[in-house]
Amino acid sequence: MHDTTRYCLGHLRPYMMQWNKEVLLIHDHRGSKRNYMTTKDAFAQFVRQQLDELETFVDSEVLFGISLKSIGISCRLTDTMDTGDKTTPGYGPFLSADDTTLDNVDSNKFLRALTEFGKEAPVRKVGGRLEWDRRKSNKWSMICHMALQMAYCLVHTTPGLAGRASEEVLIQWTNEEFGACGNIRIRHGTAAIDTSYHKGALFTGMHKNIVRLLPYRLARILYILLRVVRPVELMPILKFCVPVGTDNANAAVKLYRTRVFVSWGKPWTAALLSNILKAWFKKGLNIPMGIRMYRHFATALQHRYIRYIKHTDPEDIQAAADGQAGRTLETSEGNYAIERKAQNASKRIRDFELVSAYWHEMCGLDTYPPDDD
Repeated sequence: MHDTTRYCLGHLRPYMMQWNKEVLLIHDHRGSKRNYMTTKDAFAQFVRQQLDELETFVDSEVLFGISLKSIGISCRLTDTMDTGDKTTPGYGPFLSADDTTLDNVDSNKFLRALTEFGKEAPVRKVGGRLEWDRRKSNKWSMICHMALQMAYCLVHTTPGLAGRASEEVLIQWTNEEFGACGNIRIRHGTAAIDTSYHKGALFTGMHKNIVRLLPYRLARILYILLRVVRPVELMPILKFCVPVGTDNANAAVKLYRTRVFVSWGKPWTAALLSNILKAWFKKGLNIPMGIRMYRHFATALQHRYIRYIKHTDPEDIQAAADGQAGRTLETSEGNYAIERKAQNASKRIRDFELVSAYWHEMCGLDTYPPDDD
């Protein structure tokens, strides 16, 4: 401990954030030792623009311009979709209890429309069976992978204070057999990522439940990618990417049915998540900001903007914002303390949702669906 303390006191933190009026200065003390500048408005504008681009990309490239409404698929999220079941294997709010396989009534409608789409589609029906074109299928798999990358960056940056990569790679959209429960919940017409944060569990004996509410438009896209597209996307993956064998096929099906972030038959890694985020921010803000730097960046935005939004008790919101990031209010500047006393669970969830809604407001995003959706 003495050696560790001496090292920490003798070295600068890898990232330092400093406000100069409305400009945030980011000092990178790692190998490159570079400084960057940005603003809250630049970040919010980039996020909104990326959400617009993702919607367009999914509609035109992933769905090939096929209107889901025209083929009888409703993408409206309702609270009745979520029974709260956290134990039945394979269940999730995006899959009804009747869907015993990854295929479902909506994915079947999309597959049927895809086979009738024309020569650009990766699949067609020949003699009553599906015939997949390898080149077109690989191209479409890459398109689906790109859409999921864009969706991940928005899942990480739009719901409030983000989690760690080690948590995000394990996010599930259904309950795992003999394993973790699903992390997606439906609340007030949009989706929430409900995770269990384990840091400090050795000392406290408990896991912290953290909820991050997605803006409605992003929740809708996630629903389309997982419920409508994924069962169809898996078919050419099994045919062309997964090694031959029943065990390999079953493992791939299980992976695609449980984990949110998977591609090419394999789960994403924490390093991949950070690299995806770094490239995304480099493109949009000219800052190569991975997950670690972004945690400092988001905290700087939280301290300056979230705490000053009008609320009956701003201090409670500040504490909840730090809690959503997995830390206490007293240690929000860098040290991660241990909470020895559990908070009221329902109040804690409401506070997290409020923080997410305030973050959406800061970014200029709508938290809930319009009344006429």
